[in-house]
Amino acid sequence: MTRSLLERIQDWYRNNCDGDWEHGFGIKITSVDNPGWSVAIELQDTPLENAEYKKQYDNGDEDWLFIGVKDGKFTGAGDPDKLNEIFRIFLDEVLPYQADASYTYSIYVPVPNTRIPVWKEVTARAVNESVFEIIQIDDTTLQKLKVLDIDDYQNIDLKSLDKLEYKEGDKVKCKLQTFFEGLGPVVTEKVE
Repeated sequence: MTRSLLERIQDWYRNNCDGDWEHGFGIKITSVDNPGWSVAIELQDTPLENAEYKKQYDNGDEDWLFIGVKDGKFTGAGDPDKLNEIFRIFLDEVLPYQADASYTYSIYVPVPNTRIPVWKEVTARAVNESVFEIIQIDDTTLQKLKVLDIDDYQNIDLKSLDKLEYKEGDKVKCKLQTFFEGLGPVVTEKVE
């Protein structure tokens, strides 16, 4: 199934929300009076924060596009028919070729067979706007666990938390989950 550009940009945004990033950064889409569109995507604290990219053309009032990535910000502007093209360039030209491959995320895998919902923090890297690859699973400590309520910590049996259904190298998709300590990406499925 082919995902639309809107679905893909929603995935990228969601996968960068971590309880902090979305408060100071994000995506802004506005219309301009040329007429046309303007898109600004804040890239700080993402794999694209050091990216640089430029693409532009101006064939008159009905066919123009300006794209720039510099100083932790993607900016795109274009005529009224270029909103899809702006997002396509971001997702298909900037993201795969400008992302820092060493940038990592903390994501949370569900721990199976627990009395209460428990998630364990693992380290992952973004494969694309929708998929992470788990690259490191550390030993289990209380600091690496997430629960829904503060009282849930009292009910955790640390000995039962080392058997995960995920391993290093697994490619996964996530959704946002609100934990006791805030928001975070939770693994929902493995992908091939």
